[in-house]
Amino acid sequence: CAGAPRAASEGEATADRRGAHVEAELARSTGAEARIRTYLEAVGRQLEPASARFMEDIARTPVAREVYERNTRMAADRVRTLISEGVDAGDLRDVHAAFVADVVASVMVRIQQRQVAEATGLADAQAYRELAALLTHGLTT
Repeated sequence: CAGAPRAASEGEATADRRGAHVEAELARSTGAEARIRTYLEAVGRQLEPASARFMEDIARTPVAREVYERNTRMAADRVRTLISEGVDAGDLRDVHAAFVADVVASVMVRIQQRQVAEATGLADAQAYRELAALLTHGLTT
């Protein structure tokens, strides 16, 4: 498709801008639990303007899906880093950060593929807030 490379470039530029917003919110947060919650909730806020139809189109379009999946992998890696930092600082329970990040990535992919919305009725942004609550509670109790 002649428009696919341009669409990917535009999607990547948008993702970069959204990632910068997420990182800016994260920079204002302190403490491991707050940083993880802030990060995931900020990711969710970046999805709030996206309609269900838009997310369904991403899930069905290979180029757009690949951009989203790459960003999801990067986000999961960021969560792994935040968890590791929190464990190292003694702020979080000693957990296997890579495993927890893998679980988070699985949920993020399910959100992107509309599976969470179908199973729970949650909008994507709300699903990220629920994921943040579940994760931070599990890491601190």
